[in-house]
Amino acid sequence: MADYTAVVYHATKEFPGNRLLSDGYHGMKIDRYSTAQILSGKVRKNPGNLGYGFYSFVGDPFLAQAFGDKFSGRTVVLKLRVTSPEENILSFATNHQDRLKFRQWLLHPKTQSALAILKKYYGNQYRNTSVQKSLDGIMTELFCLFLKDSSLRTIQLVEQLTHTAIDGLPNSSIPNGVELLIKSADVVTAVERYDAARQSGNIRD
Repeated sequence: MADYTAVVYHATKEFPGNRLLSDGYHGMKIDRYSTAQILSGKVRKNPGNLGYGFYSFVGDPFLAQAFGDKFSGRTVVLKLRVTSPEENILSFATNHQDRLKFRQWLLHPKTQSALAILKKYYGNQYRNTSVQKSLDGIMTELFCLFLKDSSLRTIQLVEQLTHTAIDGLPNSSIPNGVELLIKSADVVTAVERYDAARQSGNIRD
């Protein structure tokens, strides 16, 4: 099976951005939790929309910058190249089989029991709002753990169509970008600071 390769963009504050530039993928912090830790409430970090990892936008530095500017007045946009075997990508954006398998897993009684626990005891931590879909995120994380623990697949990237509210359409379901969650630093093959004035850099689009 062929490898998946993409150029992605990530906006962050100046200090962590510079650290990532100097340390390469070794400077990338990716949180990891077990199913037991999640279901017992031993996780404090928000999982985001797609689970734990390093969030980026595929091929769109403008969207990354606009997203970063919403949370910090001074950001740096990083340009990364990622490469991963196709079987290690969970794509809700383009892979119908991935969507189908996730739905089948989600409807399983055991998964529904786990979902009920999360809603009952950790409803304030994991919920879908107009700003963020952290319940979606934690369930995607549990699905990735299920695939790994079942020796089916090791997910390194999660891909999803997304809408970032920069265009006057609040709570819109019309996608204006593709979000890519990096769950393994091993997939990153190059990192540089994106310079909008240059339009291109050492990583060829």
